[in-house]
Amino acid sequence: MRDDTARRLKIVGISSMVFFGIYVVTFNLQFSGLQQLQKALVSDALPFVLIAPLHGVRMMAAWFFGWWSIVVLGPSAAYFYVVSSATVTFDVGFHLLVLTYLCSGPLAFSLLRLVLGGAARPMRLEWRYIMLAGGISAVVNAIALGFYLAPDLDGQLMLWWVIGRVIASMLGLMLVLLATLGALRMLKMQLERV
Repeated sequence: MRDDTARRLKIVGISSMVFFGIYVVTFNLQFSGLQQLQKALVSDALPFVLIAPLHGVRMMAAWFFGWWSIVVLGPSAAYFYVVSSATVTFDVGFHLLVLTYLCSGPLAFSLLRLVLGGAARPMRLEWRYIMLAGGISAVVNAIALGFYLAPDLDGQLMLWWVIGRVIASMLGLMLVLLATLGALRMLKMQLERV
């Protein structure tokens, strides 16, 4: 029993380090790369980034680890907090938002498994279910962010703002899935050479 616990902790620790690296690269890509490119192209016409690959990273962690993804992404969430702390003082709403972002992926997969009545583990779900779970999670995240930021918009503009956030999250998830597929194909080609 102790060996099993030690093995799981080791896997969670290694996974946390790997996802931390992926999260840092993706965070910088999203906020230093994509967001700056978008500002250069369309100025401030859109109140959100068009592609949000961080959502894809969180969904991949939820797909791989289920509810353990909260622990795996813990260091990444801490990084996000430290980077954002220059503009965010201790704010309960901000911490609830981060917790919502961490929990929405595993919750979406749990809901899908409950509705589908099978697939005991998240990894057994097909890619289209990953997209569906990503959509559920994106809606939850967009609504939570809307409540946190409380944009001063009427109902229809708020709906378009939420839809824009969901689209950005889904495009980010597709980008991460395509990058993962590409990496796996390259790995397969390298293994076939051996």
